[in-house]
Amino acid sequence: MSQNAKCESPILFPLIQFDSETMFPSGNVQRLIRELRDVMDDEALCDWFSRPNTWLDGAIPAQTMARCACDVFDAARADRYVLRG
Repeated sequence: MSQNAKCESPILFPLIQFDSETMFPSGNVQRLIRELRDVMDDEALCDWFSRPNTWLDGAIPAQTMARCACDVFDAARADRYVLRG
């Protein structure tokens, strides 16, 4: 592959994080991002939303948001506290 060749791949975003009418991030997702932004970079935030979370008894935050956003906020707050030390 030459140095000038570009590797393009699609970036996929879970639809759950967007308001269905405006397609902007939902208020809940924006709130979570603000909670975690100072302790995680973009890649870590994506991982946090899509991986099982101990504070949620192994549930995935992105899947849990619709049915119990309060628990996801508590998990984000706990992870932020742990990461800050």
